Amino acid sequence: MPIRARVPFPAQLEASARAMLKAFNAEHFDEASKDFNDSMRATVSTSLLADMKTQIEAQVGRYESIAEVNEKHADGFRVIELIARYEKSPVSVRFVFDAADRIGAAYFDPLPEPPVDPELETLARELLAKFTARDFDTVVAKFRPALRAQLPASRVEKLSGDVAKRFGTFRSIEKVRQINGNKGLTTIELMTTYSNEPSRVWIVFDSYRRVAGLHIGPVQVAE
Repeated sequence: MPIRARVPFPAQLEASARAMLKAFNAEHFDEASKDFNDSMRATVSTSLLADMKTQIEAQVGRYESIAEVNEKHADGFRVIELIARYEKSPVSVRFVFDAADRIGAAYFDPLPEPPVDPELETLARELLAKFTARDFDTVVAKFRPALRAQLPASRVEKLSGDVAKRFGTFRSIEKVRQINGNKGLTTIELMTTYSNEPSRVWIVFDSYRRVAGLHIGPVQVAE
């Protein structure tokens, strides 16, 4: 039996899914429904979308960002799944597309939080401690080579200055979450308090426990 290569989905499907979720969370419900097919538009009104948003936020809190995108097939239809981060738990947001590339169904299903790997949490806490102590050479030594080339010690030092200017002085870590991604990557998310405002620290680890990504930003993130 011949093996056929998997045909990737058209790029506009992911773009449509992202645009719908962004508009939905911004309460722009007319815009959120612009890519619905006739059947979906007849059954899902803008007022129903507003009710859905209220129910989702009551269950999982406010939307934060998109963590992962998956392409799937279900009953012969193409499905774009967005793993969205909300305050209380991640949510699987699935958009089912018809043959005309229109949205024929949408599903929001909260997912259980994955347990935090204690070794990765320890590594993440240690890295943040070294960053806060301005021990940039030690921070960079934990990076895998590709990240080290992109983010040498001099750039990590600049990042430290930008963080201090925006957020102030580091105080404490309030919450730790784990986000399991593709290609063996795992993100440890540290919710931190600073003297000016809280921040969110993402430290991405590869399967060898090396740091593959580092980002420090505000608590509220919109995508």
